[in-house]
Amino acid sequence: MQHFHFVYMWVGLILATFGCLSPSLRAASLQHGTAEHGVTPSGVSCPERTVVKAAKAPVFTLKDQFKREHRYHFPRPRASVLIVADYAGSEQLEEWVQPLYARYQDRVALDGVADLSKVPRFARGMVRAFFRGQLDYPVMLDWSGEVATRYRYQPGEANLFVIDPAGRIVLKVIGGVSHAKLQRVFTALGGLLACQS
Repeated sequence: MQHFHFVYMWVGLILATFGCLSPSLRAASLQHGTAEHGVTPSGVSCPERTVVKAAKAPVFTLKDQFKREHRYHFPRPRASVLIVADYAGSEQLEEWVQPLYARYQDRVALDGVADLSKVPRFARGMVRAFFRGQLDYPVMLDWSGEVATRYRYQPGEANLFVIDPAGRIVLKVIGGVSHAKLQRVFTALGGLLACQS
């Protein structure tokens, strides 16, 4: 689960080079490879937010960096955590993924979607190659931003969706990890795993 933000740093540099980032994100990309942790592009500090959802998870089909097609349809054999992030939100991913994978491993599906809608069409091959060269596990590439939009994704932040096997979103968490937010995710997944057994 390593190198995810490193890949997004390169995506950010490509976007900055071709003028596809806002001025504040462009400056952050060129200086540090990322926006400041927990700060929106406007520079306003974001409070922790956790939103409970009872909505049906949208189904979709996307290809990963290896051009393998993934059908995200329901029902599925197990509960899943779908993590959606753009370049700015990628800094928050590792702190979420590591404890989730350490605790659940194969009992819960961890799936990632990269919102790459700001990447110019001619740069897609280069971005896909960066992902392919740095990540062994698949990341679904959302070039149009349609999947992120359908999930009512909050740009600039990590967005985690805890989804039951039938496709109901039981919890949505936005932003960087905290002990309280991680415990809410653990509680939601624990309930789903109890139902599965």
